[in-house]
Amino acid sequence: MSTTDTDLNDQYDNVALRAHPKARSQAVARHRIHLLTDIIKVEALATILLPDEKGKRCDACFHHPPRRNNSPPLKRCSGCAAYWYCNTRCQVNHWNLCHKGMCKQFPRYHASEAYTNLPPHQKLDALLLSHLVAGHPSQEHANNSLSTFLSLLPHNPSTAVHPPICAFSGKRTPTAEFVNHLFERFENNNFVIHSHLVSTGHGIFPLASRLFNHSCAPNAVVAFISENCNVSMIVRPLRVINEGEEITIPYIDPALPFHRRRQILELSYGFSCRCSSCMLSQSIRIINSPVDFKGLETPLIDFVFSKSPEKLPEAQCLSSLPKSLHHMLHELCLPHLSATFSDHSHDGPYTTALHVGRSLLALYCVVYPPNYPQIGMHCLEMAKTAWNKYTTEEFSSDSSQRFITLENARMYLRMGEAVLSIMGPEGDIEGGPLEEISTLKPLLVGSE
Repeated sequence: MSTTDTDLNDQYDNVALRAHPKARSQAVARHRIHLLTDIIKVEALATILLPDEKGKRCDACFHHPPRRNNSPPLKRCSGCAAYWYCNTRCQVNHWNLCHKGMCKQFPRYHASEAYTNLPPHQKLDALLLSHLVAGHPSQEHANNSLSTFLSLLPHNPSTAVHPPICAFSGKRTPTAEFVNHLFERFENNNFVIHSHLVSTGHGIFPLASRLFNHSCAPNAVVAFISENCNVSMIVRPLRVINEGEEITIPYIDPALPFHRRRQILELSYGFSCRCSSCMLSQSIRIINSPVDFKGLETPLIDFVFSKSPEKLPEAQCLSSLPKSLHHMLHELCLPHLSATFSDHSHDGPYTTALHVGRSLLALYCVVYPPNYPQIGMHCLEMAKTAWNKYTTEEFSSDSSQRFITLENARMYLRMGEAVLSIMGPEGDIEGGPLEEISTLKPLLVGSE
């Protein structure tokens, strides 16, 4: 184990690096890790906002100003007029971190053909690389975070050619070799930053990349918070993790079809996943011809909620999924259910939305491990849909259906709160799912 790895082992209370039979190493739990524990917190080395978020969030900490009328607006950089900050402290910190070296040159770079002709994903890489190089133009005097990043394994080093980056002001000019050395580690190590599961930007979190291997059936997930004029990643457990057990996170959405997951992981990350979910999925044969998903929805619901219709299953249901329901894993099924639920939950009829939504919840319990955030978010949406049905639709003189609808809203809210409380606070302070739950709960409790 290298000196860097030895140093990592000495730094953190919850995580230790150990040898792995196939990967470079693995992060294991030093002791039993319980729910609601922050396994580790990692500050970003460099970040960028997505284009749609520019001007809406602070470029330093990604904070979204409160939507109240009296909240102070973001401060625009007077030099380049292309960066925004929530306060002077964030602006000064970002200036010292990277913006000082590129502010003067950025407008010309942003309007250049070399940049504007890039595909969207390469523009993001070019901006993130510009931020990284502006703050770290050479390997000299590298801090711990940059040293960890440089120790990461490159992806396709022989073919990696960095996109055009912003010119810099200053005495230290980065060499093309050093910039390529950084870029070789981009594709397989960068993270999508999100707030309440909505993507807001991209970031480099070297320690998380170094420590945690991927699994499509992970026992931990990442969350992001704004603090200290920067973005930090927090790794949190989905369940109790035993001492010596490997801690894994998802690099991609586990709900993607198996062949898409395999393709992305092999092309972008350079490995084939051998997790329990992939090994099971590999043995399942799904025909490509059109399938009547509608006829399988009720059997899927009955299977997933066979023990209790009012509780989420305690284990992922993929391993015991009957062969007759394998076609629900067809790549078109989940997008179809999701789109149908979204349409009807907003525009009605709510009865259709609730039935399709329960089918979607059952499928989530098959493709995601227990307590995965998407399960909790969907339960919250189901609670809101049931509440909308309860408050807007006319019921017959038989009030039992009205009472059942209210009880369903309460049930889904309990499910959602149980899952999302495990995820804990993350993302924007205002308007998140935990705030929605606290608003909806008294309405449901006080209604009859």
